[in-house]
Amino acid sequence: MTQRIAIVDDDATLRAVVHDLLSDEGYEPHGMAPTLAVALLPRLRMLQPDVILLDLHLQGQGSGWRILDRIRADPVLATMPVVIWSADAVQLRARAPSLEAPRCYALDKPFDLDLLLQTLERALSGPA
Repeated sequence: MTQRIAIVDDDATLRAVVHDLLSDEGYEPHGMAPTLAVALLPRLRMLQPDVILLDLHLQGQGSGWRILDRIRADPVLATMPVVIWSADAVQLRARAPSLEAPRCYALDKPFDLDLLLQTLERALSGPA
């Protein structure tokens, strides 16, 4: 079975590039423009992705941290692995303790394909 990856990022170009890269690697990627968390969560529940790639800074939609908190509080989504990615390495490091939650990973932008694939494999293989 192909593993579904939800790509939640406000950068349409990045979503398209990552979609194509992951498709080429045999994944089933689903780009999702971020909307208010109340609309995003039902879409994620319906998709049931194997991993959620979530941008930390979602322009105009609030923080990826708030969306992560809502994902973790949702009974259907709570145990799904989430990869938080951001160009803001300082904030990723500062919030590292909160990323120690089960199945939560961090990835700096920009990243290379090998690092993205390694992080996805870690996320798919089990608890952090």
